[in-house]
Amino acid sequence: MSIHIVSTRPEADARADCQFFIKHGLQAQPAPMLAIVPCNFAIRRQYDGVILTSRHAAPRLTKSPLINLPCFAVGRATAAAASKAGFSRIATAGGDGESLVRLLMEAKHATHKNLCWATAAVAGFDIKTTLEKQTDKTIDRLVVYEAKPISHFSSQVMAILQALKQQPASAPLIAPLIALVHSGRGAKQFRQTLESQQFADVIPHIALIAISADVAGLCGVGWHSMTIASYPRRAYMLLAAVRMAGTIRRHTEEATHV
Repeated sequence: MSIHIVSTRPEADARADCQFFIKHGLQAQPAPMLAIVPCNFAIRRQYDGVILTSRHAAPRLTKSPLINLPCFAVGRATAAAASKAGFSRIATAGGDGESLVRLLMEAKHATHKNLCWATAAVAGFDIKTTLEKQTDKTIDRLVVYEAKPISHFSSQVMAILQALKQQPASAPLIAPLIALVHSGRGAKQFRQTLESQQFADVIPHIALIAISADVAGLCGVGWHSMTIASYPRRAYMLLAAVRMAGTIRRHTEEATHV
């Protein structure tokens, strides 16, 4: 069976991942486990700045007066989304919640005391509680979108999974499917969907690439293998998948010549 890669990011992001893999001569399909759904919101008061812990929040603020405020982005991808949305003053942290807290605690940002945190309905890191405990800042949480779970696969991904079910018992020694998981919720939803769609027996055929150890811990056990990106960024996951596909291909070729 040919090697396939699936990305479990939201639809547009997953398709971008797949385009990258296809350019590298690999077969890939989007398998989004979360759908980004905008929420209506109202601005409560005036603020000194905006906190962004997800790039999906940035486009929701384009037509808001918040777009004129300083923006504190969790990482480079979020900062790029903020710039595209219209923010002109952007400070960028190192890619995780803790680095964003450190950024906001720097002396040069001491005057930014009243901040708006534009976020999803469910957030993995509660920066409001952390900052309000450690500083004199006040953080208002503003929910601008919801990431809703998706409990089904596309027909293309279903065909790949069905083919995996036909693999012989020895097949788990060489994983023909690589799956990228970028968030804790997405990881749990991927496993739950596999099980609810009667593909639990396919799990030993799937090699996972997780963006962090925390995400890996939410995936459960029984996978063919679990690889954690060397750095929690999309680029590192994509490169890890390309390398893994090359390794699997070589092992497959060696096995066929034994």
